[in-house]
Amino acid sequence: MPKVEPVTPEGASASPFGLFHAVNCDQIALRYRVTRDNFSVPKLLAFFNKETEEEADGFFVVLRTLDPEKLDYHMHFRWEFGKERVTLYVSFHIGVLRKREGEHEPYAEQFMPWFGTFFSNESAHADLHSQFEYSIEGRQSRFPLPLRMSIDDLGAEIDGISMSLASLPEGMASAKVQHWKKHLIVELRGSTRTTFATFDLQHEVNRLSSLALRLTETRSTK
Repeated sequence: MPKVEPVTPEGASASPFGLFHAVNCDQIALRYRVTRDNFSVPKLLAFFNKETEEEADGFFVVLRTLDPEKLDYHMHFRWEFGKERVTLYVSFHIGVLRKREGEHEPYAEQFMPWFGTFFSNESAHADLHSQFEYSIEGRQSRFPLPLRMSIDDLGAEIDGISMSLASLPEGMASAKVQHWKKHLIVELRGSTRTTFATFDLQHEVNRLSSLALRLTETRSTK
């Protein structure tokens, strides 16, 4: 799996019918921190033809989907080896990739079941960060943004707000809403537990989207 840059190939759809485009999702990132006895480092090294952890240090891969018309995303996978723990980063990003010479399985939509074969358990805890981006022509923050303030002669303007979520909706502990010039950005942070064999990215995207929408509202046309 060669390292490649995300591009939009000819014939690939960037329409609102794609999984990520449909709900304005930019990315979903997962971080797994596991003890070495719960993850097979030797098996990972062997798959990527690396003989030592030092040789694999800094290595990462970018994977495309097999159906860019519907699965309008790609993913990144990288890792860090600690003395007692292994940290693994899996992130899904909007945008499709061209087919490249020499690529092979797993592709992005096959990744999680494959990834699970390296773990000693069928599921694992992960820290989660997701981001959604809406046009300010269609949605606005439920908190009045931007909020202009008079601080001496600074011309200050509050363009974002961070909040903790005590009820942990969808497992999310905090959120940030930012009002940019053309876009409204919603970030969600929390945790989840991944059952690798049955991981459903569409379910993840939709459940997080439902929370992001609750922090925003349709912009009034009046």
